[in-house]
This record gives sequence, structure tokens and C-alpha cells, in this order.
Amino acid sequence: MRAVANAAGVTPAAIYRHFTDRSELIFEVCERRFRELDRVVEEAAASSADPLESLRRRGRAYVRFGLAHPEEYRIWFMSKPGATPGWTAERIIKGPVVTHLVQAVQACLDAGVIRPADPTLVAFGLWSAVHGLTSLLITKPAFPWPDLDGLLDHILSMQVVGLVPGREELTKRAVAAERASIARELHDVIAHNVSVMVVQAGANRVTPPAERAASMQSPAPQPGWNTWQRWQTRCARPGCRSPCWCAVTRGRCPRD
Repeated sequence: MRAVANAAGVTPAAIYRHFTDRSELIFEVCERRFRELDRVVEEAAASSADPLESLRRRGRAYVRFGLAHPEEYRIWFMSKPGATPGWTAERIIKGPVVTHLVQAVQACLDAGVIRPADPTLVAFGLWSAVHGLTSLLITKPAFPWPDLDGLLDHILSMQVVGLVPGREELTKRAVAAERASIARELHDVIAHNVSVMVVQAGANRVTPPAERAASMQSPAPQPGWNTWQRWQTRCARPGCRSPCWCAVTRGRCPRD
């Protein structure tokens, strides 16, 4: 606490006015740094409109932030449970970093770019991968690791590729979508035809029988009409209801 007081330019007694002990002070520092981690990760994720690429950038920012702040990362995720009594699992899970990761996975599910799964399960799987890499890099800095960018791209790409639907599943989705489209078109056609039939049936019921009979008769020949003059009317043949061109003076159905 004395070293902290010297760095802050205050007396040790002044620090104890705000924090009861060293653990509470460290916890407050880690809490603020944890919020900064969420901000950095969200900024990286927002730099891409593609949900899968956004997920990949989120993981890369997480690892790099952990490497830039190794001591805070150790306290968050690599210390014994009793060392940070206030840094509980529930607090981490309900914190912004994990919550936003689950939401990012849900966005990928909504976009259909990954296979259907429990978003929390997928988020914890991705978190386990980036946490494992971060922990190894922090605890074994002298190990001859490959190039960090290449290692990050390889691990994150493998994680993302494992979530993407296979070619067979994509084909099934395309076939199902085509079938649904055809079914909708058939439904519209059938509904239209039924509506027309209902309207026609209603019109026939409304028209009185006498008027229907009169409309089916050919008009009487008028003076000056040619014997073979044709008139557009209903056929004069009993029982025929089809409009056609009939010879008025012959009174015969052209179908005979």
C-alpha cells in the first residue's frame, strides 16, 4: 500500500479512507480494467459488418488485451478462488464481456451463418479457446511460439470454421427454401382460383332464372339483316351456356 501511495502522491492513510485493504484496492483496479477489456473488444467487433468476421476480431482483441495486461488477467482468470473472493463466477458470467460474446453468437445464429446450437454453449467454447491461448502466452513467455498473428488467425479460423454449416447442410437449407417458395406460390394460385369460383357462383345465384333464360335467347331478326349475319350472343341451343357466334336466323349451335 505504501508503494501505491507513493505512486499516487498521497499518504498510506489516505488510501485506507477509500479501501479497507490491499485486496479491495486490487479488485477495484481489476474491475475498471475489465470494463476497458469490454470496450476494446466491442470496438474491434464493430469494425466488421460480417458477423463471423466480427466474432473472429473479437477473439483477437481479447487475446491481445490479456497479453497487454497480464497481471490483471492473472487475477481475473488464473488465480485461486480464495484470492479474489469478490471476483465470483456469477460476476464474470453476468459481466459485459461474456454477455456481449453470447449476443454476438446469437447474431451469427440469427444470420444463419453458423449451425443451430445453444448460444451460451458456443460462446463458452470460443471463450475457452482464446483463454487457453492467452494463459499459455502469459505463463510461458519464453516458449518458442510461432508468429502471434499467424497463431491467432489459425486458432480463431479453426474455431469459426467448426461452427459453419457443411456443404450438405447448406444444400438442404437451399432445397427447403425452394420448396417453401413453391408452396407459397401454389397457395396464392389456388386461393385466387377459389375466389373467382365463389364470385361466379354468387353471380349465378343472384340472377333470376327468367333473366338468365332471356339472356340465352338470340335476338329476333331485324329488317335489313343479312340471312347469314352473325351476332355475338349466347348459343340458342338448349342447355348450352357458352358465349359464341351463332347464325341468328338459323337458330343452330355452331358445334353441331
